[in-house]
Amino acid sequence: MARRFTEPDALSREIVQALSQGDAQAALQLADCRLGHDRAGRGAREHMLRSAALYRLGESKLAERESERARQLDPRELSVLALSLADTAEEIRLSAARPLLTMATAPLALRRRALETLLEVNSVEMDLHRSRDWLHGWVYWRLGQPLSCCVDQAGEPLWTTLLPDPAHPLAAEANAAQLSVYLGAGGPCHVSFHEDPAGDSIAKAGPYVSSQFASGAPAQRPASPTASSLLVIVPAFEDVDATRQCLESLLAQIDVPFAWRVIIVNDASPNRDLNDLLFFYEAMERFELISNSKNVGFSSSINIALGHRRSGEDVVLLNSDAVLPAGALLRLRASAYGSDDIGTVTPLSNNGEQCSFPLKNQNNLMHEVSDIAHWDAAAATCGALNVVDMPNGVGFCLFIKAELIQRLGGLSDDYGRGYYEDVDFCLKARRLGFRNVCAIGIVVGHWGSRSFRADKFALVHRNLGRLEARFPGYKLEFAAYLARDPLAVWRRRILRALPPAPTDVLLLADISTLGHLLDFRARLLREAGLKVRIMTIERQGEEAVVCFHESVAARSDAVRFSIEGEPGALEGYMRAMGLQRVELATPLDPHGVVGQILTTLEIATDLLILDAGPSSRSLLAMTATRPGIRATPNVKAGPRLAHSSRLAAHGGAVDDEVRRLRALNTVTYRFAAQAAEGNRRVMWEAEGDPAATLHWTGVRPALLMPVWTGASHEFACAVAHALRERGAPSLLVFGPLIETAPLLRMGNVEPVPYREDWELEEGLRLHQVRAAILPYRTMMPEPEHDLLLKCAIPCAFVDFSGRLLRGRRGDCRLLPDWSDAICARNIASWYMRLS
Repeated sequence: MARRFTEPDALSREIVQALSQGDAQAALQLADCRLGHDRAGRGAREHMLRSAALYRLGESKLAERESERARQLDPRELSVLALSLADTAEEIRLSAARPLLTMATAPLALRRRALETLLEVNSVEMDLHRSRDWLHGWVYWRLGQPLSCCVDQAGEPLWTTLLPDPAHPLAAEANAAQLSVYLGAGGPCHVSFHEDPAGDSIAKAGPYVSSQFASGAPAQRPASPTASSLLVIVPAFEDVDATRQCLESLLAQIDVPFAWRVIIVNDASPNRDLNDLLFFYEAMERFELISNSKNVGFSSSINIALGHRRSGEDVVLLNSDAVLPAGALLRLRASAYGSDDIGTVTPLSNNGEQCSFPLKNQNNLMHEVSDIAHWDAAAATCGALNVVDMPNGVGFCLFIKAELIQRLGGLSDDYGRGYYEDVDFCLKARRLGFRNVCAIGIVVGHWGSRSFRADKFALVHRNLGRLEARFPGYKLEFAAYLARDPLAVWRRRILRALPPAPTDVLLLADISTLGHLLDFRARLLREAGLKVRIMTIERQGEEAVVCFHESVAARSDAVRFSIEGEPGALEGYMRAMGLQRVELATPLDPHGVVGQILTTLEIATDLLILDAGPSSRSLLAMTATRPGIRATPNVKAGPRLAHSSRLAAHGGAVDDEVRRLRALNTVTYRFAAQAAEGNRRVMWEAEGDPAATLHWTGVRPALLMPVWTGASHEFACAVAHALRERGAPSLLVFGPLIETAPLLRMGNVEPVPYREDWELEEGLRLHQVRAAILPYRTMMPEPEHDLLLKCAIPCAFVDFSGRLLRGRRGDCRLLPDWSDAICARNIASWYMRLS
C-alpha cells in the first residue's frame, strides 16, 4: 500500500475513505505516511484520523495520546473539533462544542450537534463579546422554556424577557436570541439569566467593564512622563504553595525608592487554604484584597483591580505562580523608563514563552526558587538594563506604563477566562507607537499555570481565532521573530556567566560524531545516577570553539568558548565543573589547548567507542600495540566511577596507563575488544533470549533510520529496489524524513515518523513488522537496536566487528566490504525466506 510522498492531500482523502470502509489497518498506514510528509510539525487532522483508526483497532490508550497531540498541534482544526465532539469523555466533548458553536465556517450539522452537546449539561449557553462600551452576542437556551435577562450595573438591575429568533440557523435545536447591552461608565456590569424573575439564576456572565471605566477620565493623566508609584495586580485562584511563594517574593522587594502596593484578586477560589492565605496577607502593609463573587478569569480580574488604580500608577500584572527575584520591581521600572517610547516590559523567565531561558518557548523546569536567584544574578551581570524589542509582551509578569493604561484602559474581555488577552493589549499598544520589550537583566520564576485544564483546548482555539481576526499579520510576524530569535545571543551570554553545574562525566567529541549516539550514551549514564554533560569541538567560520551541552539535539542551551581566544576561561570553566571522568569519543591532540587542559586538571580519561567510523578507528589505532588496555562490557555505568588515568602528552597518543575502553553497546564492545586485545575472538552473547520468537504476527519489512546520512540513504534506496523486484510488501521507513529524498519517491516506501522510544515500539507492533533493517555501515543505532532485541524482531545489519558477532537465530549479517547492491540482494532473499 505504498503511496507517493508528494501526494499528501490525496493521502488524507484516502485515510477518510479507508475509515468509512472499515479498513482501520489501511487507514493507520496511510495516516503514518501522511504524517511523514508533514515535516513542519502540523498534521493535526491526520493525528485525529490516526486516533480514529487506533480506536477501531482496539488501541484506546494510543488513540487518546494521538487525540491529545492533535489538540496541542492545532486546537482550531475543524476535523480535530469534529472528532473531539464524538469523544467518550464529557469534558473533551464540551471543550470542542464551544468553539464549534461560534465557528461560522463550520458545517451547520456540526454546529447543531455542538449546541445539543452543550445544552445537555447547561441550561444556557452564551457567545458574548465586549466591543468598547457595548456587550453584544447571542444567547441560546433549551426549547420550550422562557428566559429572562437581568443586567445589573452599579446596583441598578434592568430586566428584559428574551424573545427567540425563529430565523436563526440553530433555531431548530434551541432558542436563540440576540443580546446588546450598553456598559457606559457606571462600573462593572453583571448579567444573569432566569427562567422565573422571582427565582434563582440559571446562568451568569461578567463582570464586564467599559473602556471608560477601566481607563479613568483623561483629566487624571499624570503630568510627568515618569509615574510616581506602582500597582502590582495578582489574580489568584489555585495552588496555595505557588501563591505563597509569589507573595513572599513581593514582601522581599525592599529598598524600593517609590511608592508601591499590591492588589490581590481572589477569583472566587474554592480552596479554603488559599482563602486563608489571602486573608492573612490582606492584613499586611501594602496588600489589599478584592474577592470576586464568581470566577471570572484572568482578564476580568485584572480589569476589576484596574478600577481601583490611582492616578499616575504604573502597573505590573503578575501571575500568582510567578516568583520575583530581589530588586525586580526596581529594575523593571528602570528598564521601562530607559526610553520614552517603551510601553510594556517582560522579563526573562524559566517559563515565559518567547522570553524563556535557557531554552526558548519551553518550560525550563525550576527545581528550587534558588535556581531563579542564580539565573537572575547572572542576567543582571550580563544584561543590566538592556532591552530587546518583541512583537508582544507576556502576561505572567508584565510591566505597563501609566500613560499606556490611561490610553488603552484594561484588558479585553473578549478573551473570556484566559489566553491571548495580554497579546491583544500589547499589539494595541504598538498601534499607538509604544514598544514591547524584554528586559535582559531580570529573570522571574514561573512555575506554570495549572488552571483551565480541560477548558484550555477550547479557550486557545477561540481566542487565537479572535486575535488573528484583529491583527491579521501577527501570526507570520511572530513566526519570523522566533526564527530570528534576537534573544539568543543574550541567552548564551547569561549561560556563560552562570557557574557550571557539578558534572561527574564529560562526553567529549567533535561535531562530526553522531549526536544521536552521544545523547544515548548520556542518557544511559544519567539513568545510572551520574551527572553528565556533552562537550563538542566545532568550527564557526575560521574559529574553533568548544560547546557544552545537556543534549546535542537541543543545541540552544550550549555554552561556547573560543579555543584559541579564551583558553584561560575554558580551563576555569572545566575546573569549576568538578569533573570525575572524561569519555573521549574522538582523537585529541594532547599538545592542543583542550588536551593540555585535561592534562593540567589531571582528569581521568577513558576512550569511548560509539561506532566503527573514522573517529573510533583512530582511537583504537592508538591502543592496538598496548596490551595493558582492555575493553569493558559494562555499557550502563553504575553510580561509582571507575578510575582511569589522565591523558598523556606524547605524540597525540594516549598514555600506557590508560586502561579502559568504554563501548556504547555489545556490538561496539566486540569491535573494540578485537582491536584492543590483539584480535582475540569473542563470540557475541545476544542480550535477551536468542531463541525468543516475535511478539506478534509480522508481515512487513521495516527500515530503521533514526539518523539520516547520505550513505544510509543510498543503502536504503538499494534495499527498497531489491524488495520491490522480489515482490515484497512495501518497505516501512521509521525515522525523520526529508521530503525531497529519492527514497521517499519510490513506489514501495511508506514513511513512519516517531519521536519517543515507546512510539517506535508501538509502531513496529501496529504495522506488523516481520523483520527490520539497519542501514548503517559503521554504527549500531541506539536505542533502536536494543528495542529490536527486546521485541525479538529479526534484524539485518552490517557486522563491522570483524565476524566476532554470532547474532541471533534469524538475523541477517552483512559484511562491511559488500556493496550496497549485494547487501540489498541478500536482505531481499533473507526477508522472503522469513515471510
